[in-house]
Amino acid sequence: MSVGEAAVSVAGGGGHTVRGIEATGNPTNGILVVSDRNQVLSNIGVGLDLGLQIDGNHNLLAGNTCLGQGAVRVTGDHNLLFNNDSPENQHFGFAIEGDRNVLVGNHGRGVGEGFVIGGDGNTLVGNLITRAETGIAVQGEDNRLVRNTALENGVDLVDAHEECDGNVWRQNVFRTSQAGATANPACIQ
Repeated sequence: MSVGEAAVSVAGGGGHTVRGIEATGNPTNGILVVSDRNQVLSNIGVGLDLGLQIDGNHNLLAGNTCLGQGAVRVTGDHNLLFNNDSPENQHFGFAIEGDRNVLVGNHGRGVGEGFVIGGDGNTLVGNLITRAETGIAVQGEDNRLVRNTALENGVDLVDAHEECDGNVWRQNVFRTSQAGATANPACIQ
């Protein structure tokens, strides 16, 4: 993906702050972050594919509203996503493909998949997803999911691994869950 495929690109040496802008138009991404140690705060990102794409590491993303086919995709590592909103995106709300990212207090609703965790060692605390086909789906390993709320979804919580394989699910609020082919497994709480 090239840096030019976004309404706003955050590149270079890093250490930038992007605050209070509306990144819209017809780009692939609303906001694209390719550098490290940036702050992306209280923005609106609207893209044909993604509202917000994070390829860099050690970035802070807080208070953003993201719209597109998918809201937020993170391929970088060690990023903090706090209090971001994914209203009514078509395919997914938050796709976390990188490792050791932290998601706290983010909200999504009305999507195909709410939170998709493909990377390893990520932490999700106090996030909310409603009216999605799948609320929170974990494919990676050694992830920690605590006090999240997933309700009114096709399936609220899903772990791709039969015994959750090192993923820790604790104190989550949900009605339906699945680990591998097992409905309502003991490893998801």
